[in-house]
Amino acid sequence: PELEARFGAVDEVSGFFVPGVSPRFFYDSVAACEAWEGWTEVTPWVASTDFCYPVDDAFVRTSRTTVPGALPTVAHLAKRAVAKCQLQLAHAGEPDEPRALRVSLAIETPKRAEELPPSVTPTLVRDKVRKSFAWGAFRWDFTRVCEGANRAEIESGAKERFEVEVECADFAAYTAARDEEHVAQSLLMKLCDFIQISAVGVRQ
Repeated sequence: PELEARFGAVDEVSGFFVPGVSPRFFYDSVAACEAWEGWTEVTPWVASTDFCYPVDDAFVRTSRTTVPGALPTVAHLAKRAVAKCQLQLAHAGEPDEPRALRVSLAIETPKRAEELPPSVTPTLVRDKVRKSFAWGAFRWDFTRVCEGANRAEIESGAKERFEVEVECADFAAYTAARDEEHVAQSLLMKLCDFIQISAVGVRQ
């Protein structure tokens, strides 16, 4: 399973969660992570493109990743949502700091190319540049994203979005020896370290 929490905002009209943070908050958070020397792994900024499309009851992401000095790699991942919870944050931080986060649990299954349809039409295309920091069972991901329904929509002027998330990357091992409350508190604390938070409100 994939358990993650990410910063964003709540749309005032629809009430829906909108992922993303301000550029200032994004780069300040990256700098804070870069200043700590205790990470078990730090990846450089890596560019990739996701092509997303539905297959049966799952949403499949085909990712093409480009690393300098190496051939591009292609991976396929089927994702099925299990649960999600939207949290509103009350804090006295800067006006551009995030005021909401979303916790999501999903089942991710790697797929081989021969397990997928020979031809598909993506419903979402995401150009990404990501830097990650890992410690223990968790990974902190900082991602710059341009997305659209297709390539033409991105090239016509899609606005770059800045995303900050924390994922329990070793879910099975971490949850085997801890109860649900401990796992939830640990995940939220790792993300909320970036802000001065005083209260959390839950919205299903």
